[in-house]
Amino acid sequence: TRGRLAIPQVRGGLAPRGSARMAAVRAAGRPAAAPLAMNIEHNQLIDVYVGRPSPDAIECHSVIPLWAPVFEGHFPEHPILPGALMVEMMAQAGGLLCLLRSGFAHQTRLAAVTTAKFNGYARAGEGLRIHAQAVHWRDDAVSCEGRVSSDDGRALANATLMLRFEPFRTEGVRSTFMTLLSCGQPGPLRYPTQRVSSTKECMA
Repeated sequence: TRGRLAIPQVRGGLAPRGSARMAAVRAAGRPAAAPLAMNIEHNQLIDVYVGRPSPDAIECHSVIPLWAPVFEGHFPEHPILPGALMVEMMAQAGGLLCLLRSGFAHQTRLAAVTTAKFNGYARAGEGLRIHAQAVHWRDDAVSCEGRVSSDDGRALANATLMLRFEPFRTEGVRSTFMTLLSCGQPGPLRYPTQRVSSTKECMA
């Protein structure tokens, strides 16, 4: 299948960590990832909007690509997702929650990281569950608690974030986000084929 790698398989569906895994990735020409894997280079870290368990909460899902430029140094032969990107994932999930709750009335930006804790590694090829919960709404901002866990239930990270509301720069940016979220319907996010700077600017 296009985008998938022919890599050694072990229990759990992941190739061995270390040299065998990275050698398989390099031999396959280092494609981006399996379908619906996050695009780290374009800051598109959320793959699927799963749903809203409550009006003030959102659940999302992502798959870490099997290879990305960041893994060349983080770390050679042991690719793991940097903690800063897990914080960004939680911020993006919170931003999606704000878009949906406001009816696409405004975008958000990450204004502050109040606390952040990291409890485990997020390895290349793993699926991640991202949760964001709004805990305090203000007229111009919201405080969110986020967490990231693996598909097998390991707690990986949690953070308390402040997201500030901002008007959309253009109506086209607003339309991009309505398309991205299929106007609020759960499912894969519909990123533009031609990436534009507004996608990166407005997600969190």
